[in-house]
Amino acid sequence: MKRILLLFMLIILLLNVQTVLGESKYKAEWKNVIHKRKQKLEEKPNDYIIKYELAVAYSNLGEIKKATKLFKDLKKVKNRDQKLEELIQNYKGDLQNSEYDIREINFLAFAHYTADNYKQANKLFKEIVSLDPENIWSYNYLAVTQHELKKYSKAKESLEKSLDIKDDEYTHFLLGVNYYKQGNLFKAFYHVRKGRKAANLFLKD
Repeated sequence: MKRILLLFMLIILLLNVQTVLGESKYKAEWKNVIHKRKQKLEEKPNDYIIKYELAVAYSNLGEIKKATKLFKDLKKVKNRDQKLEELIQNYKGDLQNSEYDIREINFLAFAHYTADNYKQANKLFKEIVSLDPENIWSYNYLAVTQHELKKYSKAKESLEKSLDIKDDEYTHFLLGVNYYKQGNLFKAFYHVRKGRKAANLFLKD
């Protein structure tokens, strides 16, 4: 009887671990950001900063479709480059007052990436990985900056770490694209095929 009870408890424990595998340890904070920004959007539906921070929050929770839609909408905004530069300066100032705030670091990292400042984004995403090491999306976004900097071997390492934590279609797609850039067409095809969900999202018009 004791063995059966112990086995049952072990199964429950493993199931609970599986549910949080690959998630951000700051999940509660990001959910709170989403809740508050959605409330603010009801009052200011076209506010650039609110939409941007909502997109970053979705990105950290792996809600990629929602994040991608928002980022695409933000690309169409007038004076986008000016708004991005203002965001970067604002988040830099915020970080001076809260050096290890995971939200502010993410806001600044994504702003740099969106503005094509890949070196700055790469540095910040490395810091994000150290702060949130079990979140597969931290590794994935780091890999994207490494890919943009043509550091394909580094990007491969980051994506493989992500897959070690949790098998995910989006990660496979990114790894496939990275292998393609490295000239390994066989592995590129294999991983892109495993990441068809992501391919359908990112490659459609």
